Amino acid sequence: MSSLADMFSSGTPTADIQASWGSFYPGGYSPIHYMPFDGERNAGQAGPINKYILDNVALSLRSWQMLLESELVQIGISRLAMWEIGSGLKLRCEPDKNVLKASGINLDTQQFSKQIESLFNLYAGSPISDRSGMESLHKKIYQAKKNALIGGDCLFIVNIDDEGIPVVTLVDGDHIGTPLMASANLGVDQINPATGNIIRQGVEIDERGQHIAYWVRKGNQYTADTVVNWDCYDRIKARDTATGFVRAFLFYGLRYRLSDVRGIPVITVCMETCRQLELYKEATVGGAVERAKIAIVGEFELGATNTNPFNAHMSKASGGAHSDLPKDINYKDFANT
Repeated sequence: MSSLADMFSSGTPTADIQASWGSFYPGGYSPIHYMPFDGERNAGQAGPINKYILDNVALSLRSWQMLLESELVQIGISRLAMWEIGSGLKLRCEPDKNVLKASGINLDTQQFSKQIESLFNLYAGSPISDRSGMESLHKKIYQAKKNALIGGDCLFIVNIDDEGIPVVTLVDGDHIGTPLMASANLGVDQINPATGNIIRQGVEIDERGQHIAYWVRKGNQYTADTVVNWDCYDRIKARDTATGFVRAFLFYGLRYRLSDVRGIPVITVCMETCRQLELYKEATVGGAVERAKIAIVGEFELGATNTNPFNAHMSKASGGAHSDLPKDINYKDFANT
């Protein structure tokens, strides 16, 4: 019997398949028609199929640009971050009694939960959670969410200070990139010669697809983009070597596909629409401003038509002197109608 590929390519079942249908349909006729389907029922109606290759750097730059040029984008991003984060994070401590009991631990879970939640509220509301000592953890999370929505992602790093307290550092996603390694270039991927792992868009990945480290460019967003050599990057490990706990991870705004290690801005789908709305707004407001600069004054001669609807009554009241009033189509004075 012929393969399904042959059936799809021809659109008509082969002779041996038609013969097998003869016992069900007289004359070998069948109403079943085999054909491939790509989502388009009428040829040309759905348009061409685009397989997008994301330019994360350009998408991030456009999104940050629109944040400054479009009040719609600025209001939308701020509201979305506020709705999701609100006034800050709240810890819900819910220890499992069954698991604790199976491990031989007897604990007053209600009292324990209250104590842990109170300690977290004190920690999260204090600048002690920030490595720079500038903001509380609540504000830090809000900034992380806002940066991820606009730029696509940001790097969230947790370190332990000298006093044993976890401190948080945020890194703009624009700083994450792939340095030039002394190895073969595999398209968008490069190989770290020290570990043998793949580095894709600044994210070092092992053979299992796990994030091993993040390569962060030194400097700030105003540093020249030509700085790409190895010495100009810091390698931030994703997990602690001793404990294996996660100490750095990407905070995503929106992820496109599973194979993409970087995020994309949440306004990616409406960038062009927002830009067109801005152009329409500028044209509308600009036109109104220009028209307001021109003063238009209408002047009418004495007794002209429609200058005053009370002219006829005023003429009658003054004794009928209305010889200067205009005539209607029947050559009668308006005062007499």
